[in-house]
Parts: sequence; C-alpha cells; structure tokens
Amino acid sequence: MLQDIDREMERRGLEAIIAFSNSTHDSPEFNYLVGTFIPRGGVYIKKVFEIPTLIVNSIDLSEAKKGNVKNIKTFSDYNYEDFLKSYGAEKAFSIFLQKILEEHKVSGKIALVGKSEISKALRIVEALKNFGYQIVAENPPTLLESLMETKSIDEIEKIKVASRKTGKVMEKTIEFISSLKALGNRLYY
Repeated sequence: MLQDIDREMERRGLEAIIAFSNSTHDSPEFNYLVGTFIPRGGVYIKKVFEIPTLIVNSIDLSEAKKGNVKNIKTFSDYNYEDFLKSYGAEKAFSIFLQKILEEHKVSGKIALVGKSEISKALRIVEALKNFGYQIVAENPPTLLESLMETKSIDEIEKIKVASRKTGKVMEKTIEFISSLKALGNRLYY
C-alpha cells in the first residue's frame, strides 16, 4: 500500500523516486502515486521520508489538487519553457529533471518508477552493458521514426483496407443513431 512507500524506499536503498507520465492513459502507476487523473500527466518526485512533489501543466492544477500530493508545482515554476527554447525538446526534459533533483538535494540512488517498460528497459541495458555491449540512445528522428515516415505499397494497401473498414463502421453507426433518432421522434410526438 502507498503508505509503505518510505519503508520500501529505505529497504531498497533508494534516496528518491521519479515517476512521469504524458497522459493518464499511459501510466496507471503514476495515477496511483498522485491519487487522481491528470489529463496531460506530469512529474512526481519523492525523496525518502519527505513529502512528494507533483509538477503539472498549469491547465491541470485544479485536477492535481484533487489528488493526494499536496506539494504541487507547475512546469512554469521551473522555467521549463526556457529549457525548451534553449536546449530543444530532447535535452530540455533531462535538464529539467536535473534542476528538480538539485532543488531536492538528491545525490544518491534514484529509481524511475511506473511505466514498467522503462524499468525493464533499464534492466536490459544494464545487463547488456555488463556483457560488454555498447548501448546507444538515439536522438529524434530515431531509426524507427525514420522508417515509419514512408510507406511501402503493401503498407499503403493495409492502410486503405483499414480505412475502408473504418468507413463502413462509421456508416453503420450513423444508420443506427439515425434509426434511434427516428424512433425517439415517434415516441415523443
């Protein structure tokens, strides 16, 4: 249970944890930590035996206040927009996180929690590095992003088939809604 967080962090030798989310749909663990649904997500940081801090978009402040984190700040409080202008989207977030960690005087072991695929990826990277492999992080556009920008004839055909199926579903949905509307009009007149 969430009340055991400090004890678990201490048991694992963690000085701090960080969780982040781009939306409420991509990290149920983030929602669990903050105790509410925040449409644009945010950053949660907790130092062991200290109260957590939640950083959200200004638009989401009222929603964030409904949760269980009482120390709420905005990205603007940390001048995130300036980082974006100075460093670009890829580097800005890392520098932003560094500023938060410095403010909280974190210098020890940190866990990225939530988004279990991130933790799994980190474990794999560490294991492969221990085996002597060099793992690299790609800047955008990544290899896959570049490949996905263009489509083969086969991919185009699959997109057309999916589009036709979607169109048929929409037609049936419109017909169904129209029949309900016609039925409703007969019931009220």
